Amino acid sequence: MNTQTGPAGAAAAELAPAGPRVLILEDEAGLRSLVRCALATEGVPCDAAEGARHGLDPAAQAAHDPVLLDTDLPDPRGDEALRRLRADARVPYQKVIVVSGGCEPDELAGRLSAGADDFLIKPFPKGTTFTTELPLAPAAGA
Repeated sequence: MNTQTGPAGAAAAELAPAGPRVLILEDEAGLRSLVRCALATEGVPCDAAEGARHGLDPAAQAAHDPVLLDTDLPDPRGDEALRRLRADARVPYQKVIVVSGGCEPDELAGRLSAGADDFLIKPFPKGTTFTTELPLAPAAGA
């Protein structure tokens, strides 16, 4: 996962503002970076992982809401990652937004039936504002 680790990372996590923290599970480095930068510009903290293998650690996912899940991930595939997220009783209300570039409507409907809360289609339209596209959890005390 592309986060700070060790004592400095722990201190940074403790100082992070309360509220939504997005987890991006995307294997394409350029797209992962684009979404991360867009969210940072909008004031939303996020973490990113190269794929589900690195991003499905339950300790990491518990602090994230929502999770942006690429449907075309390798190892495990996006559908299996969605199944694992939904099966984890420690994060039963975590939102999962599937992100896809080549899904047919019936495939997206299947992913919603499998537990995804919503979906985003790639490529993202120019001027996409992620804070209006994502169902972000309210900040603590809001």
